[in-house]
Amino acid sequence: MVNEISNIQELDGQTYLASITDEETTVDIRITVTPAGLERIGMAAGDQPRIVRETLQYLLERQRADELPDTLDLEDVAAAYDDYIDDICRRVAHRRTSTT
Repeated sequence: MVNEISNIQELDGQTYLASITDEETTVDIRITVTPAGLERIGMAAGDQPRIVRETLQYLLERQRADELPDTLDLEDVAAAYDDYIDDICRRVAHRRTSTT
């Protein structure tokens, strides 16, 4: 099953709406990126859209889109997955170097 993160919209300074599409359906998920969440994962403000995309990709490698909750918080993801913080830092750093 191929999942495509087809859209990420900033709703306010901390909440993003992402659409994930597979062959059969589209799932919308709200992701909250608080200053505390950014601090917990060691990221700076300004990287939120990239962090949201990479977090969703990370989760989609572990479960189907329709299994994800309707709302997510970065702090909850970090608490649920031991390797999330290291992985997300690597992914975001890699994207920075490959786009510059």
